[in-house]
Amino acid sequence: MSFDTYKEILQKIPSLKVIILFNWGEPLLHHEIFNIIKEAVSRDIYTITHTNFSIKQKPEFFEQLVKSGLHQLVISADGASQEAYEKYRVKGNFDWILNNIRY
Repeated sequence: MSFDTYKEILQKIPSLKVIILFNWGEPLLHHEIFNIIKEAVSRDIYTITHTNFSIKQKPEFFEQLVKSGLHQLVISADGASQEAYEKYRVKGNFDWILNNIRY
């Protein structure tokens, strides 16, 4: 969805109080995710997203995520060790998730 379309939808639902930004994909890969979050927050909409947090990003990315105003971040780690994680995320790297959480 384009950012302009997103803003139009928010304008049409002024009573919206909560928005959950995820479904069928990794929301943090959207090139406008920080603007999407900021727009909802600026309209006093409680903003939540879910992520598997297995994306490889620089620390600045996570700083932007925090600064966006996101109210709630749910992380689905799919395991508590590399061995368990690999059962659900083939060729996944559990250390990436841990590093991302640290950032």
